[in-house]
Amino acid sequence: MAYQKYFTMSFDDGLEQDKRIIQILDRYRLQCTFNLNAGLFGTQKRIGRIGNMGFLEYPEGSSGFKTRFKNHDHHRIPVDEIAQVYEGFEIASHGYRHEALALIKPEQMEESIRKDIEALSKLTGYPIVGHAYPGGASSARVASCLKKHGAIYAREVLGTGSFSFPQDPLRYRATSMVLDKKLFALADQFIAAESQADDLLFYVWGHGYELDFGTELASWERFEKFCEKIADQKDIVYCTNKQAFEGHLQVGR
Repeated sequence: MAYQKYFTMSFDDGLEQDKRIIQILDRYRLQCTFNLNAGLFGTQKRIGRIGNMGFLEYPEGSSGFKTRFKNHDHHRIPVDEIAQVYEGFEIASHGYRHEALALIKPEQMEESIRKDIEALSKLTGYPIVGHAYPGGASSARVASCLKKHGAIYAREVLGTGSFSFPQDPLRYRATSMVLDKKLFALADQFIAAESQADDLLFYVWGHGYELDFGTELASWERFEKFCEKIADQKDIVYCTNKQAFEGHLQVGR
C-alpha cells in the first residue's frame, strides 16, 4: 500500500488579506482552505495586538482604541466578491457570526452551524464539509451537530507539532500556526520524512491579518519564504483540507 504525504493550510475569517495570500499560493502552486463567516461578509473591524499575537477585535467602524497596542485591519470580503476571490480553493464554515459555539445555548449553536453551512453551500455551489471552531470553542455536542449538517472535519486551535492524521477528524488540531517559531524546522522535517507506516499530514493555519504585523514571526516575507520552501516537492500532495481528509479516509487506509 502506498502512503501519502499531505500538505495543506487554512486561513480564517474571509479577510481582504486572503487576496494577497492567494496570489502567493498561486505563485507556488499550493492549495488552501478558507474558513468564512456567512453572517459577517463585508464587515470592517480592527485587531489589536501585542508582539506576534492578535488579541482584541474592536467594534465595526472603530479605528481602534488609543492605547499602546498596535492595530491592524480586519476587513472581511463582501459577499459579491466571495465566489470570484476563492475560485479554485475550498471554502469551509467558521460559525455564522463567529460565535464561540461550545459556549452558547445548544439551539443557538445549531442555528449558527446550519445558517453558515447553508449560506456558504448556496454561495459556492458545492456542499460545505469542513469547519474551523471560532476561538477554538469545541465540544462533543458541537462536533455531533457539525456531523449532522455534513461536516467531515473540524479544526480546533493550537498546534501539535505532529504529522500524524488525527484520530477524530471532527475535533483535531493542526501541526502549527503560520507564525509558529518552529515553522521552518517543521518544514525541513516534513520534506525529509518518509511515509512508510501511514499517511502524513503537515497542516498550517492562521489569519491573514497576522501577516500584516511585520514582526519576525508574522510577516508577508516570512510567509512567502515558507511557501517557497515547502513547494515543488515530488512526494508531497498539495491539497485543500477536504482533499487531505478524503484522501486519507479512502477505503483501505
